[in-house]
Amino acid sequence: MYQMISYAYRRGTNNVLLIYPNTSDKPVDDSVFLINKGTKDETIKIKAIDVPFWSINGHSYVEEYLKVKLRDVLSYPLQIVLK
Repeated sequence: MYQMISYAYRRGTNNVLLIYPNTSDKPVDDSVFLINKGTKDETIKIKAIDVPFWSINGHSYVEEYLKVKLRDVLSYPLQIVLK
């Protein structure tokens, strides 16, 4: 988390998206973290998502689910962490 906050400061952004490969065959909910910038009245919004990397159902399932997940997350880049 510290590294993502540092990147946000360095790049001048308030929105960060972390993408992790899944570690379970069951989908998990996305996580959103709101970090106060301290002296400014601004918040860094960090969204962590799991994307399919493997599945007991096989490669074609992973490929299709990955397309759907990334399309949903990246469809609204300005609101990526506000959902």
